[in-house]
Amino acid sequence: RVTASTEPMALEVGSHGGQAWRITVTTAEGGRGHDYLVTDPAVDQSGGLLLVLTWVPWSEREWIQFVGRTGRQDHKGQYAVMLDGQDARVQAAWADLKKDETLAKAILRHGDRETDALLKGTGDAIGKGRLMHRLTSRYWTQHKQDKTDKSQNWQWKRLCEDYNRLGCDAIQKRFDEALPPELLWGAGATSTEPVTTAAEWPATPM
Repeated sequence: RVTASTEPMALEVGSHGGQAWRITVTTAEGGRGHDYLVTDPAVDQSGGLLLVLTWVPWSEREWIQFVGRTGRQDHKGQYAVMLDGQDARVQAAWADLKKDETLAKAILRHGDRETDALLKGTGDAIGKGRLMHRLTSRYWTQHKQDKTDKSQNWQWKRLCEDYNRLGCDAIQKRFDEALPPELLWGAGATSTEPVTTAAEWPATPM
C-alpha cells in the first residue's frame, strides 16, 4: 500500500501558507494493485485523491483499473485526463468523436475496434494451434509406447516445422499420411475429429 503520496509534506521556511502534498508519478504498473491511502480528512473535503491520467489505454479493463486507483475505501475520488493533441491515436479518436462522447471513451471505442480486428486476423492461427495441440497428444501417445518408427518421427518433425504455412485440412492430411488412423485406433478407423476452420470457432467473450 502506498501512503507517502497522500501524507502532507512539511513546508519550507518562508513559503506561503497552506498545505503542501506529495505527487506520485508512475507508469501503467502503478495503475494496478496499488492502494494510495488517504490519511488526511482535508483530501476528502477537496474532492478526494486526484488522479491525473496522461494516457488512455485501448482496453476498457485497463481503464477501469486505472480510474479505480482513486475513490477507494469509502473515500471520495476524482480524476482528470490530459492528452497529447499531436498523438495519432488521440487525433483519430477526436476526428471520430460522437455526440455526448468524451475523448477518453472515443479512444476506448477505437481500441475495442482494433482489438476485434486483431482477433479476427489471428483466427486461422488459433485454429491451427488447437489442431496441432490435438495431434501432438496423439503422436506422443504412440511415440512413448515405441509405436512410431524413424520415418514417422521425421515426418512429424517436418509437420511441426511447416504447419504455420499450411491450412488445417493440409495439416490433418499430412498427419494422417504419417500416422494413419488405423495405426492409432485400429483397423477400419478413420480420423474421428472433424477439422474446424477458423470461421467456425465460437467467438470468445472479452
